[in-house]
Amino acid sequence: MKRFLSALVVFFVFSCSKNSDYSNDSFGVEGPVIKDYITKVTLKEEQKAILEEGNGFSSGLLRMAYDGENTVVSPLSLQMVLSMVVNGAEGNTSAEILRTLGYGSFGIEAVNDYCKAVLEQLPALDKGVVINNANAIIVDDSFKMLPEYSSLAKEYFYAPAESVSFKSGEAVKKINAWAKKNTNGQIDPFIESLPGNVVSLLLNAIYFKSKWADRNGESLFLTEDIIKEREFMTEKDGIARMDFLSTTAVVPYFENDYFQIVALPYSEGRFLLYAVLPKNVETESLSGLLDIMSESSFRLTDHPFISSKVSIKIPKFEICSSFDLTDVLKKMGIKDAFDKSKADFSNMYQTIYGTEKVWLGGVIQKSVIKISEWGTEAASVTAARMNQETSSGGNSTTPVLFDANHPFIFFLAEKDTGIILYEGAFTGVASGR
Repeated sequence: MKRFLSALVVFFVFSCSKNSDYSNDSFGVEGPVIKDYITKVTLKEEQKAILEEGNGFSSGLLRMAYDGENTVVSPLSLQMVLSMVVNGAEGNTSAEILRTLGYGSFGIEAVNDYCKAVLEQLPALDKGVVINNANAIIVDDSFKMLPEYSSLAKEYFYAPAESVSFKSGEAVKKINAWAKKNTNGQIDPFIESLPGNVVSLLLNAIYFKSKWADRNGESLFLTEDIIKEREFMTEKDGIARMDFLSTTAVVPYFENDYFQIVALPYSEGRFLLYAVLPKNVETESLSGLLDIMSESSFRLTDHPFISSKVSIKIPKFEICSSFDLTDVLKKMGIKDAFDKSKADFSNMYQTIYGTEKVWLGGVIQKSVIKISEWGTEAASVTAARMNQETSSGGNSTTPVLFDANHPFIFFLAEKDTGIILYEGAFTGVASGR
């Protein structure tokens, strides 16, 4: 995948932060309040179909984003942002976005209902898992969002809209404060500046934090079982040394001719980390495996997992990735939205002068995931940048061996539905993104 265009380097900052000193300059309500915890995500039949198609999109996204290095991306965060974007689109602009997401045979109302169900239900599934899924919209004060769109964004996406002068530094300050607050300080800063022709950003942030599930009163992985400085084989016959988490446990497991999958449970077991390991390290590259998964629209729920006794060894790692997803989305089928001569976002804005042309200028995402003996912390922020042309610029008794000592793919997902919050690849090669 292409790296960032030089013109965008100033806009998007390559860093992940551990600072949790939040600013009060953030804006808006972050999402639905949890009134009661639930034991299962409940979806209508049409919403289940939307979910399945969305997970097909997720497998294609990971294939396009992977470039041989450690990678993490949040398909759910991107789906939320693009679902907000499509509500402002008309004609072929709308049709291409829906088709790319896999939602082409569904009405926009069904998509909105699905997004709202996910926003409301995922955070209420497990008291031991922290999930924050927040949306927001920030608009330049020279533009006016249509009241109908603003109401829809609040009703289905819990996305407040705020008008700010993009000519001052206030907008960047608010966006970064919002990203920092909604990712527990893991994404900070998100952006450094805004190009002169940007009139609005549609934002989503997803944050996940959980301990591993208990095993006989202890964590799935223990500090004393960490294997220090163990060899990891990279795809290019290289050797890297790193610490490995190690355990033998009864967990969901599946294998076929191509790969092994082990599912590692968090907290009460409603969220899982799926690690997908190519069967033959000598002949199966991650790119080849991702091609197979993408072509078959790989879905986690398609595989008959069996509770098996598994000897697990998996690296302890941290990945931070930053992507400009514009070219990826164009290749996946969204074209008119990025073309200022064809884009139709007439359902989103009205302007002061009434004649300005608005198009989707770019989609960016920054994600981080940390896997340790304690558990997992992950965060992602996605932004869709709306541009305007302007002259001023602007679970067996004998353990199955699952030894992830070579590159593997991972998914962090809800168990019953297979909703993927994060996905990525660990190659042992540090990301330059």
